[in-house]
Order: sequence, then C-alpha cells, then structure tokens
Amino acid sequence: MTSTKSHTRSMASVIIIASLTFAFSACSKDSHTKSGFGSEDTSEVSGSGGQATKPSGDSSRRVVAIQKGELSVFQPTVGTLFPRQLTRIGAQVSGRVDEVLVDAGRGVKKGQVLLKLDQTQFLIRLQRAQAELKAASSNFTSSQLDFERMKNLWENPKGDQPSIPRKRYDDALSDYEQAEARVALANEAVALSQYELDETEVKAPYDGMVTERFVDPGQPVTATPVTHLLEIQDLAELHLEFTLPQSMLSGVRSTTELDPGTPVEFWIDGMPESKRDGRIQLIFPAVDQDTRSFKCRVIVDNADGAFRPGLLVEVRVQVLSVQDVLLVPREAVRRIGGEMQVTVVTDKGEQSRAIGVGQEGRGHFEILTGLREGERIVIPSGG
Repeated sequence: MTSTKSHTRSMASVIIIASLTFAFSACSKDSHTKSGFGSEDTSEVSGSGGQATKPSGDSSRRVVAIQKGELSVFQPTVGTLFPRQLTRIGAQVSGRVDEVLVDAGRGVKKGQVLLKLDQTQFLIRLQRAQAELKAASSNFTSSQLDFERMKNLWENPKGDQPSIPRKRYDDALSDYEQAEARVALANEAVALSQYELDETEVKAPYDGMVTERFVDPGQPVTATPVTHLLEIQDLAELHLEFTLPQSMLSGVRSTTELDPGTPVEFWIDGMPESKRDGRIQLIFPAVDQDTRSFKCRVIVDNADGAFRPGLLVEVRVQVLSVQDVLLVPREAVRRIGGEMQVTVVTDKGEQSRAIGVGQEGRGHFEILTGLREGERIVIPSGG
C-alpha cells in the first residue's frame, strides 16, 4: 500500500512539471509576438536639405524641406477646340458628278483635285465659242481693210475735196468698230467657256483634311443654290475657345507685340497626359449679356494631329504669379479645428504646428506664418 501511494505521488509530480513547462513556453511565444510585427514604430524621422527622405518606420511617408519658389494661381474652366478654317466646298458650275477622288479622313494639299464634273457640255461650249471667235476675227480683218481704204479716200491733202461721200466713210468706220466689238465679245466667251471647263475640276483651297463627303458619281449638282460637295478643315492649327466671368476681364491679357498674353494650361478632358501650355491670343470684345462672361481664344499648334475639333478641353488660366515665396505642399497640410496644421520634424521629434497660408496653386500653399525656409515637414501616407 505504501508502494502504491509513492507511485501516485511520482506521477503527479511529472504531470505538474509538464504543465509548468508548457505554460512557460506559451508565455514566451506570446511575448515574442507582441514585441515584433504587432509593436508600434518608435523610430525617428530623418532627412536633410531639399531632398525628400522616407521615415524609417513608415515607407509611405516622406520628409521635405520648406523652400522658396514661384506660386501660380489658376482659374479653371472648360473650352472647345475649333479648326482654324472650315470650308464646305461647292462647284462654281452646275453639272453631273463624274468622279470623286477623295473621301473623309484624307489629307489634301492646296490645289489638289478633289472631284470632277462631267466635261462634255463644257467642251462643246468652248469649241463653239472658239468657232465664233474665229468668224468674228475674220469679219474684223475684212472690216479693217475696208475702213483703211475709205479713210484714205476721205482724208485727202488740205484743200482737195474728199473722193467719197461722208456717209461711206462713216459706214466703214461703224462696220469696223462693230467688228472689233464682236471680236472682244468672242474672246470673252472663249475665256468664260475655258473657265467653266476648268471649274469642272474642284480643287482644295488650302492644305487640310477632308472631314465630310456629300456626293457620289452620277449625282447632279448646282452652283446656285450651291450643292455642297465636300467639307475640308485646316487641322494643323486649332483654336481653343473658352469663357471667363466678367470679374476676370481686367486680369487677363491677349497677345500683343509687347505682351505675350496670359499663360494657360490645358488638356483633353479625361486625358491628363495631353497637357500643354499656351497663351491667350485673343479676347473677344463682346460680353455675353445672359452669362456675363467673355470669350477667349488660344492658338494650338496641332502639327502632330494629337487634337481634333470638337473635343472638350480642361483649361486653367493663370490669374496670379508670385515669385520667391515660401511654399508648402498641399498634401502636407491638414485642417484641424479651423486651423491649418503641418507635422514638423525637429531635433526632439515630430511636432504638430499651426501655420498661416495665403494663395493656393499648383499643389502648394503660400506660407504666411508658422514655418521658415529649410524646416522639414512630413508628407503623410498617400500624399
């Protein structure tokens, strides 16, 4: 019986020791987890000069130094692109379309033949006019010879009587003048017939792009009223037009010999990568009475064909440009309780500081109070 009790006590001791070992192992494992990935980062932020550095504890944050620079303030608006020239081409003569040599989307050069009308009737008119000119010229030659003969007989030396009556001289002169007039009219008829024949070939008035085609071969067209044949646009240079409120009328300038005009930046709506810079070339003189706004124009070089007429364009007009001012990135500023605050990096660590800001532009605020040049601030995650 004594042996049985001793064996029982030994087994209990083993169980207790095993339990204590398991508990100590679990506690040690839990302590290791809290001091690793679950612990808060207490490392300091470091950075120097004007370069941004990343805090060692949070790779998504950056540190930048406050510097001076140029602050530009812009007024946003929207505009539309228009071609510099747009022409709906019609024929100068009436006829039937014989051949269309271009289609929409085709680039053309000035003087290039775009369309031809049937030339049959125009060739007949020209040949008839040429025949009438030949007959008129022959009649003129005969009348001229007769008039020269009558003139010699009428104009005798002084003191001698004319060899012919005055009526014969006058009749010869009249026939000569009428023959001369008929030759002139015949020449005009030939020139007109040749012009009409030439106009059966419709040519491009300038370099551009065919944007619409309205007719097909065999279709009759008229000069009056005009039948539109093709539409052509000059796309090498576009006009960006937009409106601004009348309150800005004194704040913008158009291009002159002494002033390049108010700067603008613009891009196609939904395509920020198309951003370009330009200047206001023209301020239209009239103010819209309904909207109390005025229209401006920017000339857009489109030699690369990147833009197209009719596109909606986002526009920002520069209304203010201030040089050599302290700037703070917009993403570093937060509004708390009516105050604008930033996180400043000092020798003692990070501190929140209230600042006074002025104008806002191009992703920056103008610093009025609270920060000095060279001080470092934190741009938080996502900035």
